[in-house]
Amino acid sequence: VGSLATWPSPCVNGLHGESCEVSCASGYMRDPSVASYMCEAGEWTAPSTSPCVESSCAKAPVVSNAAALQACANRPHGYECPVRCNPGYTQLGSVRCNKGSYLASGLVCIPQGLDEELQTESVDAIRAQILFVK
Repeated sequence: VGSLATWPSPCVNGLHGESCEVSCASGYMRDPSVASYMCEAGEWTAPSTSPCVESSCAKAPVVSNAAALQACANRPHGYECPVRCNPGYTQLGSVRCNKGSYLASGLVCIPQGLDEELQTESVDAIRAQILFVK
């Protein structure tokens, strides 16, 4: 099963024909296309090597100085949410779903003209304006 899933105790000494559900690690969820593991001749079998996949992002991210991003709710792992900054702001960076949470690769929406001044301005103050929902 690997490090993405753990066997609950009923699976340890399963009887032939019993099924087993596994628990996935944080940031992962059960793959709905994978059937339950079945005990056959003393071994657990399933149609896939891993019952767990990266979690999707259920809630849309909230980005300061950007239009609402409700269309980004319920998106799969790896999805890049298209950000549209408000007038007077420039997009710098992106927002991507990563194992159930949206993460920013950069500052996202910053005041126009600030991108030239980033070497001398406080980047931490701008990052504090960005809120991500898990």
